[in-house]
This record gives sequence, C-alpha cells and structure tokens, in this order.
Amino acid sequence: MKLTRRTLCRLSPVVPSLCLANHLPVPAVGAIQDTQSDLHHFQANERLVRMLRHIPASLGRQVLSEPGGALNWFDVEERMDALGFSFPESFEVSGDRSAYLEATRPLHIDNMLSVNALGGDLERLLGFGLLDVRQSISFIGPDGMVRLIAGVIDEQSVTQALLGQGYSEIDEGGHSLMSLSAESDFEMSSDIGRLGLGSLNNAAWTSDGVLAFAGRRQTLIAMLDSATGSIPSLADDAEIQQLLDHAMEPLSSAMILSSKSLFGEIADDEIVPDDDSLALTGFVSGSLVPVSDEPDQVPGSTMVLIINTPDQSQSMDLAKQVLLTLEGNRISLQGLDASDLFAGWDVRLVPNGDGVRIALRLKRWEILWSDLVVRREIGMLFGTGLLFGD
Repeated sequence: MKLTRRTLCRLSPVVPSLCLANHLPVPAVGAIQDTQSDLHHFQANERLVRMLRHIPASLGRQVLSEPGGALNWFDVEERMDALGFSFPESFEVSGDRSAYLEATRPLHIDNMLSVNALGGDLERLLGFGLLDVRQSISFIGPDGMVRLIAGVIDEQSVTQALLGQGYSEIDEGGHSLMSLSAESDFEMSSDIGRLGLGSLNNAAWTSDGVLAFAGRRQTLIAMLDSATGSIPSLADDAEIQQLLDHAMEPLSSAMILSSKSLFGEIADDEIVPDDDSLALTGFVSGSLVPVSDEPDQVPGSTMVLIINTPDQSQSMDLAKQVLLTLEGNRISLQGLDASDLFAGWDVRLVPNGDGVRIALRLKRWEILWSDLVVRREIGMLFGTGLLFGD
C-alpha cells in the first residue's frame, strides 16, 4: 500500500485483545479488538532481542542502574508492516516525506538520525540515510551515547564516508574497526564532531551485520564480543527476558528502564517496586495516532507498560492503585483528567503474578506515549510525582 496521509487517517486501529486477570475490576471504557497474531508478535519483538545480544550485560545493567537510564528502541520496519505501507524511495517528494514522518511520529527515534536526515548530513557523513534504517537501539553509557543500527545499509558506502571524515581502519581485540580516537573526545570544528559529539568516534559491523557506534573504543570492542557470545549479553538477563515474555503485542518502539526511572523520584515505597526492578514500556505497532484536524476519526494509539515486581502481593497493590487512579479520574495533566487523556485502559497481573501489565489507549494527538515516559508524567498513574491529583 502506498503511504499517504489520507490512508493513514482512514485506517482502523490495529490493537490486540486485552483482558483482565485476578478478578481486578473491569474498566467500562474502550473495547479493544484482537487483530494481531502470536507469530507477528514473536517476529517483531525478536528483533529487539537481536539488538540486546549486542549489549554486554554488565554495561546494560550499569546504564539501567543510573537515574533516568534507559534503552531506547525503535523498529520502523515493524511500524510500516503493521500499517501495510512500503518505504518511500526518497524524501525528494514532499508528500512521501510528510507521510513517512507522520507514520513514524510515535516512534522514539534517535534525534541524531531524525534531525539530520532531511538535510542529507547522514548520507554525506555516515554513508546512509534515515530511509536505510530499519531498527535501532541507543542509550547513554558512561562515555556518552551508544548506537546499534540495522537496516539496508551498504557497508562500502559507510566505509568510504567514514574514511572521508578522517577515520582509520584498525584491528584491535580481534575485531576490525573504523576509529577516529580511542576515547570520546571530539572537535567542534569537524562535521562529524558536531554531529555525534564524540559518540561516533568508533564504528564497526557486528558479526550479524549490525552497524555499531560508540565513543570509546573499548566499549565498542565489548559490544562486538557480546554479539559473538564471547561475553554475556543483556539478552541473557533473566529479568529482561521476563519483561519481553510478557510483551504480548508487537512493539514498534519501546524503552527498557528501571521502575525508579519510570515512576520518578517521588514515589510511594509501599506501591512502587524496589529500585532494582525493571520495566518496559512501548508503542503497539498497528495503533494509530489521532491527527490534530481530524481527532474523531482515530480512537487513539495504544501504549503498554510491563513492570516487574518482587511478588504477587505487590503486583496486586500496584494494579489496584492504577485502577483506582484511572477509574476515580484522579489525574491532572495540563488541565486534563483521565477521561480526556485515555479512550480506554486495561490492567492485569502477568501470568506468574510477579509483574503488572498496563495498556492505555491515548486519545490526544499532541501527547505521545514517549512524552509521558521521558517527562516522567506516567508516574501520575501510581500516585507518584507532582502531577498526581489528590
């Protein structure tokens, strides 16, 4: 299907079935239909697992232990497939560009990729453009931003572009690398320095064809070792596996972070899991985002939150608090209450009881799922944060 704004507005929302468990009260708002298959879910989220195999477990856990630390994932291929759209050949046609940007608006795309794509800086400096990217995961490590990028990227084009920016081809740690510096230092006088602020200093192709960038050379080498299975990866982490097991929908964008980072600094210790527990939140691939001038044509996009807890008792307390907040309309965000923000919701315990799964259907075009997470406004669901109304 050709991607157009008109088609995007008319498609019915694709949202999976969501049911309550453990006798929690059933919300009266927003029926949600089942239109996704288990196979589709598996294929979509397996691409996230593939990327996690490139992140050393020790590095990933260090990132997630930091305040605000998160792994940011997007899958443009999954999003386009879910909508039945094909990738435009270029951004030269303004209609194609506008439709692509609108379709991918809900995805939490790395600013370096999105901001520099339309001006051609990516292709000139790195040898690929935004339309070549299919999936990516990024995070802020101890030495700056780290990126893993998969897609239809030509290795020779990347090599030639990087050599043109002063990179050297080296072998270190049993791997072939492209390097500007062993550390994440940079010169603002250089184009590549301004683009990546040191985070692009070292680049390499992993064993399964993913393009990896890191500011510090030793960080990149550790990622390459992780990709080959020489050292444990974040995909081997039991708690990460648990989160992904409970992601029943195909996600085209997601964040993995600590529950403390998700809820914010002000939290009820009796409700919120301990600081070491992890959470996953993401955007359900086929759901649509309302557009400002046609708000009634699309019921709203769907985000999910999966939160690990130590035991079923704490899961139940957390789930009850969320339902109390939503059904009691105990929310105040930019003058909006729960009925203004959400067209529907669902809360359930995960099958083994040591976690909670929340689905929210957003109804406001100007509020994206990632905004609620990045700004820590999602804490309002749990009676936490300054935005929670008494």
